[in-house]
Amino acid sequence: MIFNATCIGKDGKERNYKFHVMEEQTKIRVNITNFDESPKLGAIDFQFLHLDDGTLRISDMYIDIEEYRQKGIPEGIIINLSRLLQKTILSSTKFQNNGEHLHEDAIKVWKRLVSQDLAVFDSSLERYKTLTTDEGLI
Repeated sequence: MIFNATCIGKDGKERNYKFHVMEEQTKIRVNITNFDESPKLGAIDFQFLHLDDGTLRISDMYIDIEEYRQKGIPEGIIINLSRLLQKTILSSTKFQNNGEHLHEDAIKVWKRLVSQDLAVFDSSLERYKTLTTDEGLI
C-alpha cells in the first residue's frame, strides 16, 4: 500500500512525500518511496506493532538520511497512517520496560502532534496516542 502525505518541516515549508507501507504478521513497516514507488530502504525506518486491543504502537522511529530530517515526516506518517487504517497509534511508554522506551526526540514529535490537537497524552496509559474518530479526528 502507498500513501501520500504533505509534511511541514521545521523551516515551515510544505513537502509532499510518498510512503510505502508493508504489512507483516505482527507489525507494519513504513518507508519513503523511490520514484518507482518501491521502498527506499535505509532512508527511514518506522515500525508499528499490532496490539491485541486493535491499536498500533510505534516500536521504531528513525530517520537515517540527513535530507529527510526536520521535514515533519514522523508527524506525517503517524497521522496519515492512523487515518488510513482507522486505528489509534500509541507511543512507547516513558519507562524502560519490555523493550520500550520513549526517546526525547520522539517526545518532541508527540508534543507537536498534541499542540495541533492530533494527539493526547493518556496519563492512565503513560503514553501519547493519536485521536480516533470517536474523539474527533478523521
